This record gives sequence, structure tokens and C-alpha cells, in this order.
Amino acid sequence: MPSLYLDTTGNLLAGILADDQQSWLAWQEVSAQKTSAVIYPLLHQLLDQQHLTLAAIKTFYYVGGPGSYTGMRLAEGLAQIIRWKVPVRSFYHFQVPAMLGEASGLWFCSAFKQEYFIYRWQGSASNTSLCKAAALPEILAQARQNQLKIYTHFVSLLNLPKEEMGDLLSTAHLVQQHPELFAKITSAQAQGPYYFRGLDQEFRQEKVPTFK
Repeated sequence: MPSLYLDTTGNLLAGILADDQQSWLAWQEVSAQKTSAVIYPLLHQLLDQQHLTLAAIKTFYYVGGPGSYTGMRLAEGLAQIIRWKVPVRSFYHFQVPAMLGEASGLWFCSAFKQEYFIYRWQGSASNTSLCKAAALPEILAQARQNQLKIYTHFVSLLNLPKEEMGDLLSTAHLVQQHPELFAKITSAQAQGPYYFRGLDQEFRQEKVPTFK
């Protein structure tokens, strides 16, 4: 039985994974400002093309983050419904290189609020941090000096100078190129949405609105 894959952390990605988890039966990427308006028609189209229904899929895989808060909630909300009938597995973008055998590297993306999220790993050791936009060029330069591969989820979503973009690798597209990585996602893996900050910081407002 095929499986369904969904990524709503930036651009909308959806795919139908073959039963042997070695190839894609279908794959679609949509750059949409309002993912919620196209996600259900897109999934219906992909499933219909393979003569499938949601209830008939083997496993539902989705990306738990990091990324857009509202985008992540779309995939999480769908997963909550699908898991009534179908096994659900999830993972984070920054886990992809290690799953493909990369022993070290740096993964980053916009964390909004004029900050960037940084994930570094070396073997089994890893750490995360947030940095101001002004500090990012130096961090990337240091990573290149150390000959580390640099990843992000969608290169097209970054607002960086061209000289900073040339060697960046997209984990969204690595997933497309390496469907075999899904065999490494075990039944114990069901990651929730990955927020860049603690909840008290992520949803803090500088000014509290008043209502009449």
C-alpha cells in the first residue's frame, strides 16, 4: 500500500510514496500564499490520480517543522484526523541530513521576528540557537570555513544576497531525491510542531489589544 507525504512548513509539498518506500508515485510542489486554500484540492487530486482514498493509505508522513506556525498547524490538524484510521509518522527538516548519513553540518531558516534559527550537529551531539539577522553572514562564513555543508528547508524563501545562496542545500528537495529515508522513520517517531521559541516567547505581544 502506498503512503502519503505532506510538508506545509514553507511551500506546500505533497507526495505519494510507493509501497517499497524507494520511489514516488506522485509529487507536487506549490508556492502558495494561502496553503489552506489549496491543500485539500491538491491532496484529493494526488490520491484520485492513484485511485486511493485517505483511508486506504499505509502511513501518513508529515514534517513537524521548523517553519511557518500556521503552515505547521495545517499538517498537524490533518494528522490528528488521519491517525484515527492510519498510522502517522513525522520528523523535522533539520533531521534529514543526518538520516541520509551526513555526520555534521548546519541547518538554518528564518525564525521570523528578524531572527534566524540555527541547528548544528556533529555526530550524535547537536545544539540549537537563535541569532539576529545581522549575525547570520558571519555564522554562515564560519561554517563554510569549517567545510560544513549548509542546509535550509526552502532556499527560495530566504531573503539573502545571491553570494550567500549558491551552496545552500534544500532539505525539502533532499526528501524528494531520497524517498528511501522514510524507511528510517520508526513507529516511535511522531514529532509535534517545532516552535522556534518557548510558547511564552513565541506568542508574546508587545502591546496587548483592548476590546470594547
